Amino acid sequence: MIKRIAAVVLFMALFLLPAAAAEANDSYVLDGLTRVAVPEMYEFSQALQVFAMPDGEKTTLKNPQDVFINGQGHLFIADSGNNRIVKAETNGTVLAVFTSGNSKEFNNPQGVFADNKGNMYIADTDNSRIVHLDQNGDFVEEFGVPDEMPDDDQVYYPAKIAVSSTGYIYVVRGQNILILDASNRFRGYLGQSQIGFNMTETLIRMFASEEQKATRIKRLAASYINIAIDPDNNLYATTQDYTAGEIKKLNSVGTNVYRSTGASQVFSINLSEMFLSNSYISSGGTAFYGDRKSDTGENIKPYFSDIAFDESGVVYALEKNTCRVFIYDREGNLLGTFGSNGLQKGKFVAPSSLVIDKNENLYILDSNLGNLQVFTPTQFKTAVCQAIDVYFAGKYQEAHGLWQEVLSVNENYTFARKGIGKTYFKEGNYAKSMEEFRRAGDVTGYSDAFAKAFYHYFRENFALVIVLAALALAAVGALIFGLHKLSKNIIVLHDTRNPRRLGYTRSFQLAASALFHPCDTFDNIKYMRGGIKPFVAPVIALSAVAVRLIYMNIVHFPLADIDLRNASYLLEGVKLLLPFFTFVLSAYAVTAIMNGETKFDEMLLSCSLCLMPYIVLTLPMGAVSYILTAHDASMYSAVQSLIMVWMVLLFFNAIRVSNRFSFKKTLLVAVISLLVMALIWILGALILVMWNQVYLFITDVLRELTGTNR
Repeated sequence: MIKRIAAVVLFMALFLLPAAAAEANDSYVLDGLTRVAVPEMYEFSQALQVFAMPDGEKTTLKNPQDVFINGQGHLFIADSGNNRIVKAETNGTVLAVFTSGNSKEFNNPQGVFADNKGNMYIADTDNSRIVHLDQNGDFVEEFGVPDEMPDDDQVYYPAKIAVSSTGYIYVVRGQNILILDASNRFRGYLGQSQIGFNMTETLIRMFASEEQKATRIKRLAASYINIAIDPDNNLYATTQDYTAGEIKKLNSVGTNVYRSTGASQVFSINLSEMFLSNSYISSGGTAFYGDRKSDTGENIKPYFSDIAFDESGVVYALEKNTCRVFIYDREGNLLGTFGSNGLQKGKFVAPSSLVIDKNENLYILDSNLGNLQVFTPTQFKTAVCQAIDVYFAGKYQEAHGLWQEVLSVNENYTFARKGIGKTYFKEGNYAKSMEEFRRAGDVTGYSDAFAKAFYHYFRENFALVIVLAALALAAVGALIFGLHKLSKNIIVLHDTRNPRRLGYTRSFQLAASALFHPCDTFDNIKYMRGGIKPFVAPVIALSAVAVRLIYMNIVHFPLADIDLRNASYLLEGVKLLLPFFTFVLSAYAVTAIMNGETKFDEMLLSCSLCLMPYIVLTLPMGAVSYILTAHDASMYSAVQSLIMVWMVLLFFNAIRVSNRFSFKKTLLVAVISLLVMALIWILGALILVMWNQVYLFITDVLRELTGTNR
């Protein structure tokens, strides 16, 4: 009896566990590469695994590749493994099955399109044709290899197709979308992605021989994967374009009018995440489509097997690698995701196609499982889309209220903050708009609102702004004049007095002379031998750290290079001091080997003075940032780059002058010093790893000896 009860309990656990897993909340939006959980956008409704035929028999799908829903609400499934097209109701009742056209059986049909009357266009892939059937399934016409197609390669296997209201047929063909007219004549290509500039390719074309050029593989534009067409004959397309964006919306001339990922003008870039994911990450969120990390943390490149859209312009992209649906608004902002890999209901193994009906129910085809799963929108998703619709209809007050309702459900849904920021912006309340955009982390929205607010303030307070600008320029001029005068005085003191008597005050005054007379300063440090104060260099280096920490807290939000919520002050200090001190150590060791004249304390002081451009200019840069936005990021970044170049030149001259090296020898020393510096870091990392292993070994031994459990 007990065994029977245990068996029943085990059976129920196995039965209920998949359902519980399917219902787990796995919806999120992306902040950079970080997943931020949001309420579910869709919930599982049913899985159509067995379809009822008109004669009462049952049938199943085999490796289905495409599904389409027309204006009548009928589903058309390209049942590729069974070489047929299945027309069915949304509840799974089969209305008709079509297996041939023009007395020729379908062979691996991979795409289907149907108009609002039920006329069908079928991509009969392995028969190299497109078949047109009427609503009753009677043959109308077929389209083989298009007439006048210019390609030398006439290989033609149409797979994904769409038909415009004017009768043009669009066919996915590699890196192009092929256009045919009703007479099967070639009408051109549409929407080829940019290949982009490649220095290696350019050099090969310039200098390589003809034989070498012939062995090179020709670079091709990114390939298209799938397409869908809207009533205005705009094509929604998925591609393998990982540079400008995997999702595109092409107008009649082939121009992408959807968000291009390469067009994001944001200053802050997380370099570590960018190199890990091979993608562009902005502080305002994602600047790419899909996800760059799988559920297990592995790097991936998204492959969107299909795309759909609703009447509001919301885009639904089906990603095959993660088995997820990514939902974007009409501007390309991620609203949420759902789905995952698995055999349970609501999960997928090889999702191949999706469609959406007028009630925003999603139908997702899985080629591996051979089923069609149906998902219904949640109240949260409906509320979000309703707020978007109201906003784009110009009803900003109503949209504001709807966004507040969304936030009451989930206060972490930053897209609602962006929506509220947009409504304030449209109403002209730029201060409130900036506040909401900042809370949402939207750099672009904040910048637009700030630019409007600054413009209005400038118009209303023109005289005051001019006076403040004049005072600021005067202050800067006075500072430069004072530093320059101080630098001349300290150089004169070095020339006329015994440098060995230089105290702490005059030692710190060296910082000014390093800005304007660096070579004279480094030369004079040599004559201070034995009289250098020990704490001057560390204080200057720590001043650079203090400047960095202050800058992080005062720089204008659109130009910030780090999110203070995730910042570590200790890490920021280490990021400055570790490269500095390891470079000083490396440079001193290399110069000592190469018969350099400098001592370690002289090298340390000289290199610390090289930090002065950063120390002097960084905080003023932070102050100036308050009249700039993300739209000025390139200019702001250029100035910061000039500061870095100035510092590099100072380091170079510090080595050259202190050791009386030639230019070539100094360059060699600098390169070797950088290599030694990298070696020190590698050895340090190995020591840390080994110490960790030793620590674990010792603790394990102590536990064994004392009998202590882990």
